[in-house]
Amino acid sequence: VGDERPFSSLRRTVEHEALVSLRARDVGVLTPRLRTVNPVGLDSYLLAYDMIDGSSLDSVETDRITDEVLRSLWSQIAILRHNGIGHRDLRLANVFLDESSQPWIIDFGFSELAAQQGTLDADVAQLLTSLALTVGCERATTTAVEVLGTEAVASCLPRLQPSALSGATQSALKEQKGLLDQLREEVTAETGTEEPPLEPLTRFTGRQVFALVMAVAVIYFLVPQLADLPGIVQQVSGANWWWVIPILVASVGTYAFAALSLMGSIPGRLSYGPTFAAQVASSFASKVAPAGLGGMALNVRYLQRTGTDGAVATAGVGLNAVAGIIGHIALIVAFIGWAGRDAFGDISLPSPEAFLIGIAVVAVITALAMLVPRTRRLVTEQLFPIIAKSTRGLAAVLRSPAKLVLLLGGSTLVTLSYAIGFFFAGKAFGLDERFAVVAAVYLVGAAVATAAPTPGGLGAVEAALIAGLVAAGIDKEIAVPTVFLYRLATFWFPILPGWGAFTWLRRTDRL
Repeated sequence: VGDERPFSSLRRTVEHEALVSLRARDVGVLTPRLRTVNPVGLDSYLLAYDMIDGSSLDSVETDRITDEVLRSLWSQIAILRHNGIGHRDLRLANVFLDESSQPWIIDFGFSELAAQQGTLDADVAQLLTSLALTVGCERATTTAVEVLGTEAVASCLPRLQPSALSGATQSALKEQKGLLDQLREEVTAETGTEEPPLEPLTRFTGRQVFALVMAVAVIYFLVPQLADLPGIVQQVSGANWWWVIPILVASVGTYAFAALSLMGSIPGRLSYGPTFAAQVASSFASKVAPAGLGGMALNVRYLQRTGTDGAVATAGVGLNAVAGIIGHIALIVAFIGWAGRDAFGDISLPSPEAFLIGIAVVAVITALAMLVPRTRRLVTEQLFPIIAKSTRGLAAVLRSPAKLVLLLGGSTLVTLSYAIGFFFAGKAFGLDERFAVVAAVYLVGAAVATAAPTPGGLGAVEAALIAGLVAAGIDKEIAVPTVFLYRLATFWFPILPGWGAFTWLRRTDRL
């Protein structure tokens, strides 16, 4: 929430919170006594305090927040200011009112010792705004001036702006529009000062950071790819453009079936419309990361926003990818068998010994790694619990016939739709080869191109598909424009709709 350098570890963060809490109590601030700090497992810590028999100020009846309570609370703030302790999160949720109507301050997780004056002023601005939302601007300001004095209250004026306040307070201000302006006027009148200009502040939200990262990725990866676009358009200029319609229909079908596949990859239920939009958005995200990682990350985030557990969401997206591989392999076997030697008569598969050697090397490396105690602890204490949680979700999917049909059927139809689109692209240039041969070329070429580290397989897909068509006996004058038209319809055209879907999902809090 702040602009200070983060602590080097969780332990240091927790120890700092304990230190500030003890310091605040030592100088006379009413805050619960810290009883213990203990580690919990390998990555958590517990801070235990005396319990306050009461409720936070944001949940008590308004009539219990009397002027005496307000003056007592401001007295606590005066102690913090006098001793240079910046709380940095003085919301009403962090002030408890006990049964004797005495306010207690809690949660020093973001606090500072020897805080700068701007931080202390920000505390006054935060608490003043939070109280004004509940008891009104006049009461909050009057009691603050009585206890802190006119100078301390007036110095918070430059910080009475949304960017200096917590997210919860900003949300509450949206429901009481104009209150912040009224509060500034009240503080100006009570302190007898002129309203100073607001301090220039910038607060970056998670969405803004995410959008910035995506923009950088687009500039780095996608813009250089646009240099190839004029050449692609020139290559396909002689096409029969009526065939573009069925190509685009097949391309849309890939997203429709991908949505069904994702719906079948997790135990819970998903709405089809947003899930379809997420797959369209993946066409944009995949352009800025290699090997489809952008689309996979987007799907994981989408599933988490729908309420799916993080481990189950990750496992579901992984299962979806595995189902796609299984479907792709099944279609390769089926179509190569159907096409016969017309597809790849001169190509032989690698020997089985090469696969066995690779498996043996992986097994030896794994065994050596498990001999290291730190690696064993990492696997048993960190990896296994995550796998167990994800396995429960996968088991629920695998026990459901309907989910399996959606998962395997959707994944297989995605690949088949791409093969159909590739066949129609050939028809646009008069290709009269059998569908089985063209589909076999696409399936093998797409499988080979997945190893490319470029976003969307750019370059590798084109080379593999052109080489496959030529190997199948198709003239290069037809093979080259066929591949470029197919890529134009399935790679370049979806970028703009993908960006639109991506923006809509973010705007509707689905990402």
